[in-house]
This record gives sequence, C-alpha cells and structure tokens, in this order.
Amino acid sequence: MALGSTPSFFPEQNEQFLITWDRDIQRASKAGAQRIHGTREDAEDFAQEARIRLVRIASKPQGAASRYVRKVIANAIKSAIDRTDKTPFEDINEETERIPAEPADSRIAEVVAWLQTVSPQLRTIYQHLYVDGRTQREASRLMRISQPRVAQLHARLLEAGRRELHHLAA
Repeated sequence: MALGSTPSFFPEQNEQFLITWDRDIQRASKAGAQRIHGTREDAEDFAQEARIRLVRIASKPQGAASRYVRKVIANAIKSAIDRTDKTPFEDINEETERIPAEPADSRIAEVVAWLQTVSPQLRTIYQHLYVDGRTQREASRLMRISQPRVAQLHARLLEAGRRELHHLAA
C-alpha cells in the first residue's frame, strides 16, 4: 500500500460491477416500490437489497451471465417487498385502538384525532414508540423492517406532528 493511501474494503471490481448494473437495479426497485404503493425510501431500500446480493455474486471468479444477474436483482427486490409487506401495519392497527378514545386533556384529544389522519405506518410507529414504550430496534423487529427505516418513519411522524400540531406547543 502506498504511503498516504487508505485501505479499501470494497474491491474496485465490485464497485464497477454495481455501476454496470445500477440502471437495472434502479428500474426494478422503482417498479417494486410502485407495486406496493411505497415511497422513494422504499425504492432506495429495495435497491440496497439488490446491491448487497450483487456484491455476493460479483466476487465469484467465474462471473455471472446477464440473465442470472437480472434474476438475482428481481429476487432480491421480491424478498425485500415480502419483508416490507403492509400486513404487519394492518395487524397492528387493531392495537392502535388502545389509544384513549376520549382523553381528559383537550390537547391529547387533538393529538389522538390527528393520529387518525396519518398513514398506518406512522400510527404503528407511534403505537410502538410512544404507547408501548418500545425501542426502535424492537419496533423494527415487530414490523419486519430495518431499524434505520423505523428511524426514517419516526422522523417523518415527528415532522408531520410539528407541522400540523405546532399550535399545541407551549
């Protein structure tokens, strides 16, 4: 290693392999996100899943045929979609009914009413983190999504709350 250079844990051939297939990865991940009516973040998660799978086959000395690589991309995205399946949110929605229907404080009542206007994903995040007192890691395991995705959804929930409930702040 030359003086002043940094070690690379990601071989250049892997990087080039991913660059070569990036257009296919992006196209497939966007299609997967559209299929589940997901967001841009979902598409990015799907693309990352595909990249991880491709790195595994890029390091094989025999290389891979184009048809095989496309199949690996498709299977990675299908697996990611299965893990992102919306049914966990629907199952947990029944639990969100445990949020008090008629709280004593009018500000709490307003927050509860507002929660009914947000997406099922955000209600589920609220339920896990604020009602049940779970950690983001525990919520991610129950929702079958990554902890960084829970953090993104939590940030989205907080931002929406700040924007729409700013008048309640003391």
